[in-house]
Amino acid sequence: MTGIGLDIGGTKVAAGVVDDDGHILATARAPMVKDSHAHIVESICAAVDDVLAQASERPRAIGIAVPGTVDRDQGIAVSAVNIAWQRLPLVALLRERYGLPGVIANDANAGAWGEYAFGMGKGSQNLVFITVGTGIGGGIIESGRVVRGYGSAGEIGHILLSPGGPLCPCGVRGCLESLAAGPGIARRGRAAAAEDPSDIVLQLTGGDANALTSENVRDAAAAGDPAMQAVRDDTARWLAMGCQICQQMLAPECIVFAGGVMQDGGGLISAVRGWYQRLSGSEHPDVESFIRLAGESEHAGILGAAALVLQPEDPLHTGT
Repeated sequence: MTGIGLDIGGTKVAAGVVDDDGHILATARAPMVKDSHAHIVESICAAVDDVLAQASERPRAIGIAVPGTVDRDQGIAVSAVNIAWQRLPLVALLRERYGLPGVIANDANAGAWGEYAFGMGKGSQNLVFITVGTGIGGGIIESGRVVRGYGSAGEIGHILLSPGGPLCPCGVRGCLESLAAGPGIARRGRAAAAEDPSDIVLQLTGGDANALTSENVRDAAAAGDPAMQAVRDDTARWLAMGCQICQQMLAPECIVFAGGVMQDGGGLISAVRGWYQRLSGSEHPDVESFIRLAGESEHAGILGAAALVLQPEDPLHTGT
């Protein structure tokens, strides 16, 4: 039995065919054209068409992970900061086109559920999921259920850590997202390289240190650039502070990280663990087991979306 996992973001749509053991059998990507409902749906269908062409059997349903607010019961993407949709009935639209039932969820909640069902959180009843990319999202599993609160629990990226700090897209200054997501890393990297960029930085940026990206910071740190290693360490400190708050508030069995920023060969996750130990004031007995990196981090969104229909939270709610 297989399902489609559909991970919709501000710049791309990723789709995958996943089996009921959590193995990703095929993937496809399409650019997101997000200026109208019609173009959004075309972008989504381009990825679904591609992945369906690779499938060896007809999937049972489509799980849809989207940024922003959703109406799960009605199958609607309500709103998102960086995509121009307003109450877009995605589940109904995809069912009409493909004849497949669907389930929709906020992308961070879907990611948390995917790690709980298939990934590094499997076997844990209580976990926190943190995805670090262009922004920072979070999801919480407590006693085997997604915590939604009064609609938007788990917004870990918007924990206020540095009042008056950098402006976050949410409008608040000093959120975790403004400090440790990709744009914040790039901003601090450019500042660190402004006066005397290293040869490593200049090589990675084609001679223009002002064009430094978070990926450049990652690669320069891995190549031994001391200034970029300091930026990475500072990023780890902010993320560890977020972990410490989650531990004190929620007492999870584990915290699972995913997202493009975390894909650096293990340097950042190791630094997060080190800072967590220092901030906690005592040695965690098994910090590597407590702070984990998603095994399929690159495809965590696909896996989480597919888990919505392959291992549903509510067995009666496998798609509408």
